Amino acid sequence: MEIYNAKNSDYQADNDGASVGFTNSVRKERPLDLNDYIVHHPDSTFFMRVKGSSMSEYRIYDGDILVVDRAPVIKSGMIILGILNSAFVVKKIELQDKNIKLLSDDCSEIVITEQDQFEIWGQVLYTIHKHS
Repeated sequence: MEIYNAKNSDYQADNDGASVGFTNSVRKERPLDLNDYIVHHPDSTFFMRVKGSSMSEYRIYDGDILVVDRAPVIKSGMIILGILNSAFVVKKIELQDKNIKLLSDDCSEIVITEQDQFEIWGQVLYTIHKHS
C-alpha cells in the first residue's frame, strides 16, 4: 500500500497491507504525479467536468472530472464523450453493425439516426470523484 501526503508527496509507506493506523516506515521516493497514472497519450488527453446525473449507475456523478482520451479506437461497451447535435454527452456506447446506441442509467437509450449530427470525441478512461 502506498500512502502519499498531498502536501509533500515524495514519501511512500513501506508496507504491503492496509492498516487502520499509520506506519512510521517510510522511504524517500519520486513524487507522485497523477499524469503518470491517468494520462496515456498526453497530446490527446483532456479533463472535463460532468454536469448532470444520468450516468450515476456507472459511478459518474455531477461535478466529477473525466479523463478523456481521444486516441483509442472506440469499441462497444465503452463509456464515451460524444457530441450529439452540438451538445456534449457522456454515455455508454453500443455498436451493432452500422447502428449506434447511446445508453445511460435512467434506462433511456438514444439511437443515432441519419438526421443526427454525432461525433465520438473520445473514451472516458477515468473519473475523478470527491468523496464527501
